[in-house]
Amino acid sequence: MVNSFPLPSALIEGSEDFKRCSPTEKLYMFYILSELNLHQWQERKENYFKDDMSIAVTLGVKEDTIRRARRKLQKFGFIEVRPGFRNPKTGQGVATTYLGSKWLDLVERIKEARSAGTENEKEGRFSLIPRYTFYSMLDKMRKGIFDSYDIVTLVYIYYLREKFKEKEAQVYETEGYDFFITKREFSSLTNMRPSKLEECIINLYERFKYSNGKHIFEYKDKYHKWEFYRITQHADPSEDETNRSSYEAMKERLEAQIDKAKEDKQNEPGLKFISAYRLIYRQHMDKDIERYYGDAEQATELLKKFTAEQMEEMARWYITADRHELPASCQAKKNRTLKDFLN
Repeated sequence: MVNSFPLPSALIEGSEDFKRCSPTEKLYMFYILSELNLHQWQERKENYFKDDMSIAVTLGVKEDTIRRARRKLQKFGFIEVRPGFRNPKTGQGVATTYLGSKWLDLVERIKEARSAGTENEKEGRFSLIPRYTFYSMLDKMRKGIFDSYDIVTLVYIYYLREKFKEKEAQVYETEGYDFFITKREFSSLTNMRPSKLEECIINLYERFKYSNGKHIFEYKDKYHKWEFYRITQHADPSEDETNRSSYEAMKERLEAQIDKAKEDKQNEPGLKFISAYRLIYRQHMDKDIERYYGDAEQATELLKKFTAEQMEEMARWYITADRHELPASCQAKKNRTLKDFLN
């Protein structure tokens, strides 16, 4: 695996929309950019498919949180997406298709300009973020060691290290740190309070150590600024046997967590009722009905008041009844949709 993915300054420093995103939305953006970049690096011809549940488990959040984040970033024009759907003929779900990102397109233009010696300051620059380190820290987040604020803070630290690494070697030796940033600047960049940033920096420093006792970075709190030095990253699994084994084990754990989450979802009472409603609808309407987001929660709430058998009986009557038998509010509706039934 190539051990880095790019984050352009136009996104991190230039986009006010991105700055205002929540830590989870930022993690989602980082993860998708990493996955699309890896997909691109592997020169795969097919599109990148990823269902919302898999990403939700990867980032330790609910599936609806990922749906909202995807729609939000798509609205900003950050990612190009074709939402997943259920094939009406087979009944099988098709995962969300990620077609690309304007930010990775920008990175390619910057690379081409560098090669041609025609760099454009307006397009900015990009930093390389250690991919395996990022994925490993997500694994620790799933274990409850870190949270989304911590991981986002670490990504920004890597971004800034890369940004300032072009300093002369003599400056490094004289100053003794990789970079410094004022607390006000770091807060403005991340849209996090200085007190929250301080908490995250302490968490990252205290809760993770390498086998040799070293921290992922060293830092000094200088009252109005932070100085970071000895910033470290995990060795690439393709070059380190221990990390290769760790990476494979991490992937297996994640796949097992995703499989369990999908199995648990299928066993949810609300989803079982939705499947029953679909079947009844198909039998009497001779066509399929598409679900809409949020219906599982509504169905689950109703199942607290009625049994599954009662719900199915009500659904069957609602779908098959003459329109004049229905409440006045439902008579004008041509389709007996699940949304209308639940409401």
